[in-house]
Amino acid sequence: MPLERTLDAEVRRALAILPGVSVMPNEAGVFRTLDGTRTVRAGLGVGSSDLVGIIAPHGRWFCIELKTKRGRVRKEQALWLAHMERMGAAVGVARTVGEAVAIVESGRAGQ
Repeated sequence: MPLERTLDAEVRRALAILPGVSVMPNEAGVFRTLDGTRTVRAGLGVGSSDLVGIIAPHGRWFCIELKTKRGRVRKEQALWLAHMERMGAAVGVARTVGEAVAIVESGRAGQ
């Protein structure tokens, strides 16, 4: 399994056990319909984070971009994170499970 996929699975398992946290994978991409007549875009938008979610009870959103140790954040991803932060979401780049949990906990704390 590729490293980022492994990190994704580990982070989702860790976030799933946090109380009051709902996490959703954001599978973004572009594909053609089976009959080849249309191009369809999936996901929240260009540069959108790998994981998005919401923290109860106040409904604060979080956006987490997952990267391996050497992975680089693309310009579109940085712009997405900056926009979501301006909108009030807890955002960040996580290279470890601990970093992902810290992003969610910062959202819970209102930071």
